[in-house]
Amino acid sequence: MVRGSRDGRKHPADEVPDGSRQVRKRLESASMGGILAQSDVRKIATWNGRRAPRSMQRSGTRPNALSNVLSAFLAAFLFTAVACSTTATTTGGAANTATQGVVPEACYVTKTSEVEGRVPDGGFAQQPTPTKIRCAGDAECGAGARCDTALSPPSCVLLYCLPDAAPCAHGEECLEGLQCFEGRCNPCNVCGNQCSVDLNADPKNCGECGRVVVGGQTCVDGVPTCPERSPTLCDGRCVDTTTDTANCGACGQPAPSGGTCGKGKATCPTGETACSGKCVDLSSDENNCGACSKKCGAPTYCGGARDGHCGATLMGTETDNCEAICAGAGLRCLDAQVFWKSFSYPGDKGQVLACNQAPPPPPTSWHFNQLDCTCEAKN
Repeated sequence: MVRGSRDGRKHPADEVPDGSRQVRKRLESASMGGILAQSDVRKIATWNGRRAPRSMQRSGTRPNALSNVLSAFLAAFLFTAVACSTTATTTGGAANTATQGVVPEACYVTKTSEVEGRVPDGGFAQQPTPTKIRCAGDAECGAGARCDTALSPPSCVLLYCLPDAAPCAHGEECLEGLQCFEGRCNPCNVCGNQCSVDLNADPKNCGECGRVVVGGQTCVDGVPTCPERSPTLCDGRCVDTTTDTANCGACGQPAPSGGTCGKGKATCPTGETACSGKCVDLSSDENNCGACSKKCGAPTYCGGARDGHCGATLMGTETDNCEAICAGAGLRCLDAQVFWKSFSYPGDKGQVLACNQAPPPPPTSWHFNQLDCTCEAKN
């Protein structure tokens, strides 16, 4: 049976167009919001459907001009609201807005509400219908969603929902694996996971993907380039080989320890010589005595006989001679000297001897003190 028929048959006057039912729904919503009384809603909706209430027909009452104007105005307004509710929302692209462009219906967070709709027998009944959740802040949308304040009205939308090439403003709007780049969801697979790369200037992709500039270099026209003040790349570092002590004159050519680098040449301090990467004093250095890598063996030491020579001072008795004493230690004699001392005079009195000469008898009032033999290594 057609709803509203007087005799069970379908009459043209009984038919209510879909647009009127949409108006009725909007009016009922207004009624629930306290804007119109329910009875007024029924009257206006029916008049908009081109049929007055039966009570009015029986009583001979007809809609007056004011009612007709009100009905037409509300019908036009609510029809526009219905049409606008299905229109995609876009934003002006401001940096502080959320969604820039169309939000797919699947990305809205919805709740199920009871809304009157047509049933198979031609009548109307409350039916479960998904409706979008309006919001003022993210807390109202729950986990995995946020409040998109760029929409009108602001509504809850799912995070990570927009597909490739969809308009966006934030990375959290795009599906996993996509980034929001220049207002669109983008897979960003240039040189790994980047959205855009300038191979002429990108320090991590200089000239080609993966070429990284290092050690103070910059990417200039796709070429890793050291600055003018340190123009040479040595072991991943831009240096000036005219002054760099680790790369003096060329890469990997260090100045000796304790030395300096000037005009590309290594220099040791005055009186020192570079030996095995170190500036040393050849006159006294135990490992470089008189020449690089020359070591002194016991009982000698560097400078023990004279500067730059391995030597030692050995002592003998009043009957010894220095030549024999030095030879006994595997050394050669350089010089010999005997010393006497006296109880009557302070200090010692000495006399230089030949290496093969034994000490002579001491002067009167003096007695023997020691024999010093200066010995030197034979090589």
